[in-house]
This record gives sequence, C-alpha cells and structure tokens, in this order.
Amino acid sequence: MKKKIFFSYTDNEPIENVKLIQAVKLHFSRLSNNADLIFNEQQFAMQADENKIISIINESDCNIHLLSVNYANEDKCMNQFKVSVENNIQSFPILLSSFYWDRDSLFEKVETQILPAKDKPLETQPNINVALTNIVKRVAQEGLGVKSSNDNTQRYYYLLASLVVLAGIIATVWATFHLSILVAGITFLMFLSIALIVIIKIWKPTNISLFKF
Repeated sequence: MKKKIFFSYTDNEPIENVKLIQAVKLHFSRLSNNADLIFNEQQFAMQADENKIISIINESDCNIHLLSVNYANEDKCMNQFKVSVENNIQSFPILLSSFYWDRDSLFEKVETQILPAKDKPLETQPNINVALTNIVKRVAQEGLGVKSSNDNTQRYYYLLASLVVLAGIIATVWATFHLSILVAGITFLMFLSIALIVIIKIWKPTNISLFKF
C-alpha cells in the first residue's frame, strides 16, 4: 500500500511563489511511484471541505507545508499546520519566502525542521533545482523510508573492502608458511592498501571508478 504525502499551501500567492510551488510539485512528482501525492486543488477544487482536509492530514504519512507570509495570514492553512504539528504527524515545512514568524510558538516548534533552513528560504537559493533535489531526498528517506542509492553504494564498497582484507589475510598466512615473513608482510600491506583505497572511495567520493585503474 502506497504511503500518502499531503501538501498544504495557499492559493493566494504572488506569481513568484506560485512558480516556487510549481517547482516543488514537479520535483516531488519523482516520488509518485512511492507515495500518493495529495495537492489541495486536486482533492478540493469543487468542495472546500475543511473537515475532509483535516482527516486526510491525520491519515497522511507526512505533510509538506509550503510556508510564506500569505500562508501564515490564512486561517485555513494555519489550522492545517497546527493540526499537523500538534498531532505529531511527521512534517516537512518548506520556507518559500521570508516573513516574520519569531515568537510564534507554532513555528518555533518546527524551527529546526524548516527546509532549506529558517534563514535561507527557497527564493534565496542559488539553484532551486539543487535545493529541491536535496529536500525530496530527505523526505523520501525520512518520510517514506526510501533508501538512497548512495546507501547501497556505500554498503557495496564496505563489502568489497572486507573481502579484500579477508583475501589479504589468507594470502599472508599462505606466504608465511610457503615463502617468507618479509613476503607475507609485503602481501598484507598490499591488500590493506587496496582496502584503504576502497574505503577512501566512500569518505571522499569521486567520479573516477576504481575499476578503471
């Protein structure tokens, strides 16, 4: 069964924020195979049933709140935000544009969760696509439990390094009994160096594949 992501935003936004909301929708469409994406206008274009909206918010696996001064000044949006926060539903507030919200207890509760950051709204990002890509990845991992391909890659390299070390131990033992301790030591250092190169691939990833050497 697919998980649900509800998007809360106001329709009364200036054109600049409308474009940001469209960009948010476009980037989150990449998660459509993993979750049902529920947007305001899709569900409630013909009937403004606030009780139904609140019900969907409570049933969703996570909620995305697109914050702006217009959002903060709309009672319907703030009620949705309040329900999500006070009911401890996993929420990802995205700050579209700056506005004064200090000393507002509701916003203070999610201050550390605001994306991209409370003092770096989406409108100020040098590259909107990069910022939204990072946000979608975070929601996918934390909200939907979708594992990043980077996680699989890291596990692969750790496994590869372990196999190299194991092979080095076997080769060292063989060299100790059949050749000399000096050769055994050199053999072990050689395999250990290869394993370290593999580990460095995880710590400092590059575009160069190990298999091209």
